[in-house]
Amino acid sequence: MELIDNSLKEIYEKILFISRILAEEHENEGRILAKWVHDSKIYAMKDVIITSEAGCYNTKISTNGSVSINGKVKMSTIEFDKNIFVKEAGSHGVGSHVLLKGSKNSIVKILYGYEGVELYFDKIGYKLKNGEKIKLYLDKDEKVVEDII
Repeated sequence: MELIDNSLKEIYEKILFISRILAEEHENEGRILAKWVHDSKIYAMKDVIITSEAGCYNTKISTNGSVSINGKVKMSTIEFDKNIFVKEAGSHGVGSHVLLKGSKNSIVKILYGYEGVELYFDKIGYKLKNGEKIKLYLDKDEKVVEDII
């Protein structure tokens, strides 16, 4: 009888261990973590994080979460439901169009944004001026608020 009890206890402990691992994996489902993305289409249920200076080129990102890009964004469209942080958006010259589409509740932080980068809070549009280090969001009257950071 004791042998059966020990076997059942071992099975129970293994089930608990596996369920904890599965719970941790479930928390990370839908998130994307990449060093850089070029010529890509990314669809995510949660956050998208790009870690290197190489950043994001000629890419479409669409997420229900937030986006963090610790590098450059050029020739890309990024759609997000929550917030976005971009180290550098756009560039001088032709062929560097960047379109950022958030929700009315989104907060946008750009450390350096070149002129012509387009931003939308739902249907409310805004174009960056050259060299802005800025935080953007909508106020209660749905006007774009520009905070220099």
